[in-house]
Amino acid sequence: MKTSKTGYLRNSPDVNKPQNIIQGGDITMKGVDFKVLGTDDRGYTKIMYPGYDYKFPSAKHVTETPIKKTNMESFKQKRANLLNDNPIASHGSWISKHSIAAGSPVHMGGSGKSPLYQNDLREGDYEVTKSTTGLGGESIATERQAIIAGTPGRTYEEAGVDPTEAQAYWDANPEKYEEYKAGQKDRTVTQTRTVDVEQPKLRKNIFRGYRGDIPDEIKQADSLSYADQVGIAKSLKMPPGVFKKQYEKVTGRTLKYNPKTKITRSSGSQDVGDWTTVD
Repeated sequence: MKTSKTGYLRNSPDVNKPQNIIQGGDITMKGVDFKVLGTDDRGYTKIMYPGYDYKFPSAKHVTETPIKKTNMESFKQKRANLLNDNPIASHGSWISKHSIAAGSPVHMGGSGKSPLYQNDLREGDYEVTKSTTGLGGESIATERQAIIAGTPGRTYEEAGVDPTEAQAYWDANPEKYEEYKAGQKDRTVTQTRTVDVEQPKLRKNIFRGYRGDIPDEIKQADSLSYADQVGIAKSLKMPPGVFKKQYEKVTGRTLKYNPKTKITRSSGSQDVGDWTTVD
């Protein structure tokens, strides 16, 4: 099994490989430019985000698989293309009393909608503005924003209307004119979601200073969750009775039963809600 020491770090010689194997369970994402899926030799999997450190307790190795961004056109590029395709939209002086709104009662034609409106927004159009830390140390977005471009203005000639008639309509309906002008401006869409994270309760580490074959971070940790300690005991093939005795001695807590093959205590949980648009 060939391992990599630098994985997907920015200047790593292995950065373009479809997978990398990292020895041990201590992973850093500082210096990595994209998300990576990590799976240890016991099958435990988590998504790792750039800028954070991750631990896979008692893992002998971790297999990393890059999660690349899709090759979709960014929203900024869409907007640039929109301006190039509609020169009128790039000249604010044309979007004035000498223009007329599509879809107005004078009926100059058009849908009256922005070329890109809220229902057209995709994941790649949003930028994360707020986030929180998840159960595995990953960053989870709690607020994001996207920009919807305003509707490009048109001249009277392009709208196919009489300038005098159009001006008379605006004079008689000033509130419509203000509504039309507001439609030329870019609009920011903000979405939020709730993220409830319940971290596992930590107990004194019964493996602190242990001389067996476990990672140093386990030996040096002051506290670990009950579930993690059971998992370590299983990896060491420690008899349940021995674990129970040592656990009660170190933590001062009484276990009614020896730990079973299936962990019955929660190792923590998190609930990520759906995105909701803020008015």
